[in-house]
Amino acid sequence: MRRILTRITVTWLMLWSIGGPSPAWAQPTGPAEPALWHDLVAALEPGAPISVRLNDGSRHKGTVLHVGDTAFTFKARTRIPVPARAIAFADVSTIERQKGSMSPAKKVLLGVGVGSGVYLLMSAILFAALGAD
Repeated sequence: MRRILTRITVTWLMLWSIGGPSPAWAQPTGPAEPALWHDLVAALEPGAPISVRLNDGSRHKGTVLHVGDTAFTFKARTRIPVPARAIAFADVSTIERQKGSMSPAKKVLLGVGVGSGVYLLMSAILFAALGAD
């Protein structure tokens, strides 16, 4: 019994160590990298949706409100509104431009429109098949 518990414990510890936070998130940045992030953020058009990953591993989605020399003001896109915050370019690991997606309301209206069109098409086919002379 003791041998089985030891195996389970060792297996659990191995899986936990593999799946835990990796030190690869804290990637060292070069001395010129903050200037490159500044140029990238400054080139974005106003209101462009972006995803920012910081050196501590956290990821935030939102828009850039203002670009300064050493930091930019970032407004996170959350369900509950949060105040804008300044993010230093030295703290940035990656910045990705996000594609704009459809809102849930647009998706629902598109589904209703497609469903109505299919219903009308099937009704017309049925009406023609029954022989409207």
